[in-house]
Amino acid sequence: MSTGLRRPLDHWTVSSDQGEGRAPRPVVLPHDAMVHERRDPWVPAGPASGYFPGGRYTYATTLHAPEEWRELHTSVVFEGVYRHSTVLVDGVVVGGRPSGYAEFSVDISQHLSFGRDNLLEVVADNTAMPDTRWYSGSGLYRRVWLRVDGPTRFAPDGVRFRTTATGAAGTPAQVEVEVTVLADDGAPVEVDAFLLRRGDEAVPGLTPSAPDAPDGTGTAQAGVPTVLAFEVTRAALWSADTPTLYDLVVRARRGAEVLAEHRDQVGLRCVSVDPTDGLRVNGEPVLLRGGCMHHDHGVLGAAGFRDAEHRRVKVLKDVGFNAVRAGHAPLSRDLLDACDQLGMYVVDELTDVWFRPKAPHDYAHDFRAWWRDDLASMVAKDRNHPSVIFYSLGNENGETALEDGIAVGREMADLCRQLDPTRLVTAGINPFLNALASAGIGLLNMGGDTESDPVGKKRGPRREQDPTRPADPPKLASSTLVNQLMNVLNDKILTRPRLPRFDSSTRGIFKALDVAGYNYGSGQYALHGQRHPGRVMVGTETNPKDIVRNWKLVEELPFLIGDFMWTAWDYLGEAGIGSWTYGAERVGLIKPYPWLTADCGAVDLIGQTTAAALLAQAAWGRTEPAIVSRPPHRVGVKKTPSNWRGTDALQTWTWPGREGTATEVEVYTSAAAVELWQQGRCLGRRPAGREHGCTAVFPVTYQPGELVAIAYGADGGTLGRTSLRTASGDVSMRLRTDRTVLAADEQALAFVTVELADSQGTVVPLSGVFLRATVEGAASLAGFGSADPKPPTGFTGGFSATFNGRALAVVRAGAETGGATLEVAADGYGEQSLRLTVESVAGS
Repeated sequence: MSTGLRRPLDHWTVSSDQGEGRAPRPVVLPHDAMVHERRDPWVPAGPASGYFPGGRYTYATTLHAPEEWRELHTSVVFEGVYRHSTVLVDGVVVGGRPSGYAEFSVDISQHLSFGRDNLLEVVADNTAMPDTRWYSGSGLYRRVWLRVDGPTRFAPDGVRFRTTATGAAGTPAQVEVEVTVLADDGAPVEVDAFLLRRGDEAVPGLTPSAPDAPDGTGTAQAGVPTVLAFEVTRAALWSADTPTLYDLVVRARRGAEVLAEHRDQVGLRCVSVDPTDGLRVNGEPVLLRGGCMHHDHGVLGAAGFRDAEHRRVKVLKDVGFNAVRAGHAPLSRDLLDACDQLGMYVVDELTDVWFRPKAPHDYAHDFRAWWRDDLASMVAKDRNHPSVIFYSLGNENGETALEDGIAVGREMADLCRQLDPTRLVTAGINPFLNALASAGIGLLNMGGDTESDPVGKKRGPRREQDPTRPADPPKLASSTLVNQLMNVLNDKILTRPRLPRFDSSTRGIFKALDVAGYNYGSGQYALHGQRHPGRVMVGTETNPKDIVRNWKLVEELPFLIGDFMWTAWDYLGEAGIGSWTYGAERVGLIKPYPWLTADCGAVDLIGQTTAAALLAQAAWGRTEPAIVSRPPHRVGVKKTPSNWRGTDALQTWTWPGREGTATEVEVYTSAAAVELWQQGRCLGRRPAGREHGCTAVFPVTYQPGELVAIAYGADGGTLGRTSLRTASGDVSMRLRTDRTVLAADEQALAFVTVELADSQGTVVPLSGVFLRATVEGAASLAGFGSADPKPPTGFTGGFSATFNGRALAVVRAGAETGGATLEVAADGYGEQSLRLTVESVAGS
């Protein structure tokens, strides 16, 4: 049976054109070159990249091409290369891609020398910066695959699955599999499709043997799409609440000889939307409890590991999210797999930039030439994932207020529907930004041959960087001004429907979309719903502090189908936009070096839930109270807050050395009222629930002991009770891991949380305790750091410092089996070790 070859190309060398990385060194993909660089306050990208520099990196690997490949078709699939990639075989350019996020394939069949080794190189050129508004990473940060196919093969994106009807009252579900087969001899082939439910005893793991009778069969002409339609009896449907998956196996054959085979995981589900019934999945109403997120993984940089993506989705699912939105580039295959398997709806987004730049060297310069290919690439990647229910065309593109931008948006939406009519099309549109753009204020326009100031006045020709002199201190990109204005004007303008231009400047682009996506436009929902009765809306980006008000609107307005807070998970770059500063430390919205992270999110950089997550849970209906307290030394100090962080309170009642200091305790609950008790003494009962922002605030004098919050319904009945106690006795370091056994595949990760805690496990929020981590044996240390928004160390050297009592070590399995030991030493708290086992991969 000749079904082709697909295997990862994980082993490379990498060298840089600058610094200490000039000599080639071995790496195993995925690999983010940027996170290994030294941060510098004077890099051109400045706070956008978290003060990491760019670079030009050359990756190389040896590919042996046996003689039998001569008559076959060989290609290399790149899941993502940042950025401006060039692919070479034995020094000859064979392909590449400007986009750092688009998946692409390069056919190298005609460039191989058979019977010997070939040199495969990839140059990732990320030197021209700033080129984005957040930390991008550099290099082969996602995986690379080799494909070798026979004379008869499935076309790229040649198997498309869709559910045409989910069935009702015991009737079968209806599905279609569209198959495109390529055959060198041009002769027709028979195609069969098998659908097997995941978890059935007859299915051995993830590679099922097909049953004797296929679900669908037909004859395919070479290069002509063939549709196999069939029924699925007793179908188990996919949704975020019940993420049931099937294994799809499609085979091309002539007689009994199987010539090619394709395997995929799919789910049976249908999505519909209208302004009266809102969003429905399989006929059931769904409200999207959403969060936005960037692609990086904190201490791992931008490197996209399967286990990191699965952990992220699991954590967000446990918090209560049922949807994620890409911010602002296509999500990885591994993340979509995790969303399929764990149950999470996805809004996958093409780009942050259209044809007007937001940074001097960004994707806008490639947009017009490449958006069709990049959009087709995203759709091809997403099309068979049941979790993906939306395609988003872009994020805060001010040109959508103008005729040429509306025309481009309409063309993009039409192409989406042509390529995949089963998903909804949206975009993150900022009414404030569009209003400015329609008034001729090009806040985000840094394009052409000139740079622009915040009101679009030309400063003259763009100056090339002189490599012989130090770079100028980074200037804030004009897009930063938009965030600064929104931070100041949020409660005055953005949440109130005062400006008619908010409607007129968005009307054209919203007509092109299936669902109107509003960034920071919750004040427009009701008014625009009245003016445009056929419009369906979603909050594509909102402040976390506004979740209670926004979620009330989601539940009240039938045409408003969900809310996506910025952000679900903290990220690198956009340094400090969520950080609060105090007293003399007061600085602007974007923070200076050494700030690194955005410092906002329902989940922090290392995977710990924050007060924003607890407030969101209350907004979504949780009655059990959650207790957080403000740092006593911050109460009463003049503060500079951020709209992207609603509070500086932490889920702790341990403040060493602050005894007798006044502080504030916040209790979150959807219940009508809450009582707070301290050491058996009632501090009062206060209203909570939605009418009071699901928050009750109590002034409290800090004393070690226990706080107890009791939630009450409107009838006075008790709805929940929570306690929070002070750490007591000796404090020691402990290690908690999400697993102790790893597969020996060089991809498996263990996430080990380092905590300073008492004997009961209560964490002491100590920051600045210096840590050293090492790994010996059959694994390595992939990353080590904390959630500190301005950390004293990097993530790759094995050194960190605690932040609020915690840090995170990520251990990566090697290719060999055996034991591995993580050792962590903490200044003043001794050492701890953790033993891990690296085992053979099943079936290897």
